[in-house]
Amino acid sequence: RDTYPFLSELFDAQVMTADGRPAPRTLAEMTNSDGITPVALHKPNGVTYLLLISRENPDKNGALRKGVTIDVAFRGTVVKVDDMTGQPLDQAVEAVSIPGGLRLKNIEAARIPGAIGQRSKAPFMLPIYKISP
Repeated sequence: RDTYPFLSELFDAQVMTADGRPAPRTLAEMTNSDGITPVALHKPNGVTYLLLISRENPDKNGALRKGVTIDVAFRGTVVKVDDMTGQPLDQAVEAVSIPGGLRLKNIEAARIPGAIGQRSKAPFMLPIYKISP
């Protein structure tokens, strides 16, 4: 119940790639050369929620992959939000304007083990970044 307001915020979002194209059918097709799968949830009002997934074993490397840099085809103010409530967190996000979008530096990706599509046996933290036009 506590997460419903944030989840309902995402009901009308379109799943897109980091470069602003409609997402392909599988997450594997969205994975970049660094092993990061960026997922952009783009709303009709222009707000985009960005989450990053890294298929790595969190038991060996920690729950989060830190220091990730990624270019996105969205512009605006970037804030990190709580993954359960969508409320802004008091953490600075380094975003630099580049041609066609933003370069987000030193952000985090969730390390999620197993094959894509396999169900997780334990809850995991999912860093989410909100880009408001």
